[in-house]
Amino acid sequence: MSKSIFIGSEVELLLSERRQKFSIVESRGDPETGRISFGSPVGKALLGHEEGDIIEIQTPSRVVETKVLKVY
Repeated sequence: MSKSIFIGSEVELLLSERRQKFSIVESRGDPETGRISFGSPVGKALLGHEEGDIIEIQTPSRVVETKVLKVY
């Protein structure tokens, strides 16, 4: 059974052919330290998705495709 991404989830994503772990937080995010705000474009795009989902995320400068590898 796959888990959905919500505030407080830790996720492992495949971004730019690299595995990266992030926490979805309520407060201000800092991607450099692995924290993504739920209100940011990336955070909004991830919420509600599950393991295995491929998501296109619209950032201010481009569209980024990512795959949800694991939800903790």
